[in-house]
Amino acid sequence: MPHQEQLILGIDGEIRTRLAKYRSKRATGRDCFPCIDSLRDNFGNVWTPTSQSISPTNLRVGDRLDVVVTASDPEGREIEFWLEFGSSAAMTMVRTKSARGELSVAIGEEHIGEQQVDAKIVSSRSFHRWGAWDERACFRYLVLPSKI
Repeated sequence: MPHQEQLILGIDGEIRTRLAKYRSKRATGRDCFPCIDSLRDNFGNVWTPTSQSISPTNLRVGDRLDVVVTASDPEGREIEFWLEFGSSAAMTMVRTKSARGELSVAIGEEHIGEQQVDAKIVSSRSFHRWGAWDERACFRYLVLPSKI
């Protein structure tokens, strides 16, 4: 009967709508974009997605900052790692492609002051979560002159 067909179509539409809502709530950024799993430096600082803010670490001119970034891509694609150190006036950028991002920066006089280090990851996709990059984690450092 026509009214029974309409009832079945209505029930079918309701079920499809509920399934779409359920799937959209279960989907996360980790399903589509690469994510940083951890960020470590050679001064004992560790960042994870669940870690709290870390107070700035003191560095001196002449120090070397080594950072290791571990990240994963849901499709197993290659990831490019970026390390941006310093303000825009004295930005030092290091990039590498590997399964594990190992990045180093020599601390110079141009870095003196409070600085933020941004570790960013970029997938080989044509689209990214934040425009030019997929995820970012950061540490803060207070760079002091070599002699006070």
